[in-house]
Amino acid sequence: MTVGSDLDLVTLYETPPEAEASDGSKPLPISTFYIRLNARLVNAITAPTGEGKLYDVDMRLRPSGNKGPIAASVEGFGHYHRTEAWTWEHMALTRARPIAGDPALAARTMAVVRDILVQRRDPDRLLADVASMRARMAKEKRPTDAWDVKQRRGGLVDCEFIAQYLQLRHAAEHPGVLSPNTTEALWFLTGAGCL
Repeated sequence: MTVGSDLDLVTLYETPPEAEASDGSKPLPISTFYIRLNARLVNAITAPTGEGKLYDVDMRLRPSGNKGPIAASVEGFGHYHRTEAWTWEHMALTRARPIAGDPALAARTMAVVRDILVQRRDPDRLLADVASMRARMAKEKRPTDAWDVKQRRGGLVDCEFIAQYLQLRHAAEHPGVLSPNTTEALWFLTGAGCL
C-alpha cells in the first residue's frame, strides 16, 4: 500500500442455517443486518475528519460488483465465484486475505478462495482475458510522469498482472504457487518451474 492507495474490501458473513433475523431489540433480516453493519464500517473508514480520512474504500470486488449486496454470505460468495465471476475477479482473489473477524470463519473463507484459485482454466482464454484487462487499464490509467513506477510499462502493475496470471494458470497443478504477496508469489512460481 502507498499513501494514495484505496482499500478493496469484501465483507462476508456466515450465520446458522436456522437464523432468519438478528437477535437485537429490533430484529432485522440477516442480510439487512450485515448490509447496514458494513455501510457503517465503510462510513467510519471514509468519513472526513479534521485530520482527513483514513482510506478510500472500493467495494466493487464483491459478488456482482456495484449491483450486488454490500455484504455477502460465504456460501453466496463461493457460488458466485464458481459460476459467474470474470477472470479479473479471480485475479483479485490471488491477493485476498482476511483482515478482521472470527479466525474459524476466516479459515473457511480462505479455503473457498483457494478452491476457486486452483480450478483448471482454459489457458488461451485466461491469457486473452488478462491481456485485455491490462490493455484496458493501460488506456484508462496512464503514467503521470517518467517516474510513475506503478503504471508505466514494465512497472509494478505489470509485475502484479504477471504474478496473478501465472498463479491462475498454474495453481491447479502447483497449488503452492499461491500467495497474496506478489514478491512471494513470484518466488513460489520460480521454485515450481512456472517462471
